[in-house]
Amino acid sequence: MISGVSDRRTAHGADAYRRLRQRLVLAMCALTLISGCGRPAQEDVQLDDAPPLYDPVEYDRAEGAVAAQVRNRLAEMGVEYRDLWLGLRPMPEGPPGLDADLDAYCDPDQGQELSQIVAEVALNALPRHETVRVRVYWWRERAGDDYAHLTGAWVWDASGKLIRHTPPGDLVGR
Repeated sequence: MISGVSDRRTAHGADAYRRLRQRLVLAMCALTLISGCGRPAQEDVQLDDAPPLYDPVEYDRAEGAVAAQVRNRLAEMGVEYRDLWLGLRPMPEGPPGLDADLDAYCDPDQGQELSQIVAEVALNALPRHETVRVRVYWWRERAGDDYAHLTGAWVWDASGKLIRHTPPGDLVGR
């Protein structure tokens, strides 16, 4: 009888431990998904505030086309593409601006070059936009370093001219 009680407690403790371990794994997965490309929470503005230049379906198609072209261009450079997000950033003073976030396994000093590629491809796919802001996140394949590192943000115009660069330290919290 005593052994039955201890077996039940041991089984209960093992179940509790297994549930706790599952919760920890889920929490770690959630943290991993949060970093890198994604819609910035502080810029979540309703598209109703500014009339879109394109139909949403056209943006979806353009995002796929831009991602494929950027992936190919980076492969030619020997840079491994990880992810790309392309979206609108409604602006109160004018038409919606175009935003792009790129994740790639690259060197931090390649940020400007990679942002220029993304800008060129994105503005060719969506020519009604005059500018695009591109943020580049670099990744490493090293144990313990499995998160996105921001290299900065670059704003490019349709002619390929760099309008503005914002270093990563000025972008924290944006």
